[in-house]
Amino acid sequence: MAIEKFLSDGNALDYWFIHMDAKRLKIQDDWFDTSGFFAPERFKAYLKAQGFFIENLRNEAEFKTWGNGLKQMLFKKNALGPLRLIDNSPQARLIRCLTPPQDNLHSGATAKGFQLSLNKGASSGVEAFLDINLARGEVELLQFELPKRTQATSVKAKYINFSQQETEVDLGRFCLEGGIKAWGFAGASMMLSGNLALKPSDSKHDVELDTSRDAQRGITRVDVHGLPNVRADEVISANLNLFAGVQAGIKISGSLQWAPPKDLLTARSVQPYNELDPSKKDWLAVASLGANISVAAGVGGKGEFSLSLQSGQIILRLKAALIAGVGADGEFSFVLGYKALVHFLDIFNRELIRNEYHKLDWIMPEAFEYFAKAQVLHAVGVDLQWVFLLGYNKVRSLYDAMTAGDRAGVMALQIVGAKNKVEVGKWYASLTPEGLGSLINTLIKLPVLTENLAGIQLGGVTKTTFSAMEIHYLQQQALAIGLGAVVKYGSTPNLRPAQRKFEEAVIRLGGVKQPFMDMPCYRNNVERMDKFMSSAASVKEEESLAVREQYFHYRDLLGADADKKFKDYCSVDVMSFVSPNSKGAEM
Repeated sequence: MAIEKFLSDGNALDYWFIHMDAKRLKIQDDWFDTSGFFAPERFKAYLKAQGFFIENLRNEAEFKTWGNGLKQMLFKKNALGPLRLIDNSPQARLIRCLTPPQDNLHSGATAKGFQLSLNKGASSGVEAFLDINLARGEVELLQFELPKRTQATSVKAKYINFSQQETEVDLGRFCLEGGIKAWGFAGASMMLSGNLALKPSDSKHDVELDTSRDAQRGITRVDVHGLPNVRADEVISANLNLFAGVQAGIKISGSLQWAPPKDLLTARSVQPYNELDPSKKDWLAVASLGANISVAAGVGGKGEFSLSLQSGQIILRLKAALIAGVGADGEFSFVLGYKALVHFLDIFNRELIRNEYHKLDWIMPEAFEYFAKAQVLHAVGVDLQWVFLLGYNKVRSLYDAMTAGDRAGVMALQIVGAKNKVEVGKWYASLTPEGLGSLINTLIKLPVLTENLAGIQLGGVTKTTFSAMEIHYLQQQALAIGLGAVVKYGSTPNLRPAQRKFEEAVIRLGGVKQPFMDMPCYRNNVERMDKFMSSAASVKEEESLAVREQYFHYRDLLGADADKKFKDYCSVDVMSFVSPNSKGAEM
């Protein structure tokens, strides 16, 4: 018979008592008063009549204390029994047996617990304290923090860059914070434990207790902590061997705490959720423990960490050793909350630039697409936290709506309105090639009459309606502003990364997938852009010419390298489009 099945009824507790030299007594009605409450004196008289003698109850004071405790949990069976607020199951009775006598059953008890650590790793564990609810038969581990914030070190994970070289990325510091509640035999086993560990869940994006190790306390440990003298013999080991691999009866709650890398804190400060505790400054709860989201087959990468998309949620996967230290097995995985995604997008942007805009092997294609679309939405004025709060499906729908042809004018208005904001310009420079390509593709679509807008002020004039020609000019300005930001803020340490991003963006114009043939696609898309920008769309020719000259200047800088590679395919003299006499866009 499996141990977990054996422990599911009262047999295990009875078996345990027998091997503790206990004697079974059949409950007698004479032990209770007329109200159904246990009467210790009546029970004492019964024992004397049966010839039983209990050595440790000879003292009247001890007997009175023992009797008062029993009065709180032993009642004559009647219809009011369930209302006594006492769990009388074998499992709850065992927890009460393992607890020193208490004056009030409902006040609970506190005991020194086990050593709790992270998955057999080298990081130090913490000594846990247990809060015991005697009436309900529940054991709760008071707050744990693994590793302690003051001891957490920055996680340096490795991945392979576009040059097939090993690269290190700073992911910041992590710790697990929460509590553990156990009931039934799981709670009793926790009380007897010498040490336990949190490990990655085998089936969910979460953590669970490592129930495979033998963490049972010896007699000395039990005595030191004031618990009964439990015989640690083979019988107890067989029947109470720490859950026997079963997680039923255990609930872990809390959160994954994260302190982003220091270089990102200056870019986007962590909201001060912990103003009263300086030790928690710059820490953010990024994932919930107990999320109960099952692991999907094939999700995640093969390296030390990854970001993937499952059921519309971003999943962070980390090798356990990165958090728990050398020796830890397996991988932790967590469902990231929307506040965390804002900062992880910053890491994504930083590493994308370092990798010269080549795909990152630690972010899965679906998650990459999610981030790329979120970038575009933020670039046109949508708050980033709100973007991630919406979730993947809403982001995808909003992105499709924003990049539709009839929304190009609204997008251009947002870009032109924010042209003097440095942080917005830097954001354009951080766009993925897919994001920049999508932005360009939207801005060169056929301008349409745009009306019924909220009052928008441009050039000191508030307007609610813009003609197709006015929208065309706004789209031209927006495109020049975007490319100018890429040149200004994306050319570090030189222009090469920005040129590569522009080339990839133009090749992918209007989509996230790379086309089969790069060179014809690049040529054709550059011609589309140049033709759109060739038209004098403003009634003021000088303004129109200045915007178009800016565009062609930035286009020449960003496209210089690609133009050399694709010169055999270029059949258009792009500067011929700049003539101020040109009228209308060629679509």
